[in-house]
Parts: sequence; structure tokens; C-alpha cells
Amino acid sequence: MLRFRRIFHRTVLQRFFFSKGIIPIQSLVYAEVQSMLVSIVGKCGGAAQETLNEILVSMDVDRKGELLFGEFLLAMRKVMDENWHNVNPQAQKVADKTAEQAAAMFAGTSGKPERRTITPGWLRADLPQYRGRLEKQLQSGDTA
Repeated sequence: MLRFRRIFHRTVLQRFFFSKGIIPIQSLVYAEVQSMLVSIVGKCGGAAQETLNEILVSMDVDRKGELLFGEFLLAMRKVMDENWHNVNPQAQKVADKTAEQAAAMFAGTSGKPERRTITPGWLRADLPQYRGRLEKQLQSGDTA
């Protein structure tokens, strides 16, 4: 369920960033869900598109043309149960690829991402190796 929540919120946030700062509504319109699924299974049309639309409409309790998170979960469950447009093996391939990318990213580490600390300039003044340089800049009037 956590993965579906991440997918749902990532899509909502994408709409927020492309809508010039309008506060996001915590729902997905049918076209967003369809686009998400088509990105996994590839092009579909005709009967497959109609079947997916029927699934989405059947899960949309308030019939507003958008799915809240609970409705989205129910729709994804039905899509998976019916293996809409052979989505299950395709979704597994995407999950495997993502897992391989994550494993490659963490290869040779303890399994945790490497943390790099970048000290902001305003904080460097407190570090001894930068204090002398800052004092010289202040004395010479060079603040750049």
C-alpha cells in the first residue's frame, strides 16, 4: 500500500508543479491514472481503454471524474485482479528494474545511501579553517 501511496502522491505533486503553484487536490483524474498505467503497459486502445475506464468509473464513488486515494487503491486492486491489458508482468518488470537500479546505486555500501555533508557558506565562518579567510575578506572589504 505504501508504494501505491507514493505513486498517488507523486502524480498529485507533478500536477501541482506544472499548475503554477495552485494548491493540489488530493485526487487523480481518470486521465492521470490512465496515463500512469499506459506508461507501464504501452499503448492501448479500443476495448482495453474502455475496460479501464469502466474500472475507474466503478470505483469513483462520488462520480466526479476523479479518484481519491481510497478509490485509487480499489481501482488498482481491480486492475491487478483482472490483469488489465497484461499489466501484472509489465509492472513486475518495472519493479525489478527499479530494484536493480537501487541495488546498483548502493553497491559497495552498507545498504544505506552515502551521506555527503556540504557546509553552507554562512556556517563556514564558524569552522576554524575558514575563519581566517573570512576575517581577511572583511578587513579588505571584499565580501564576494
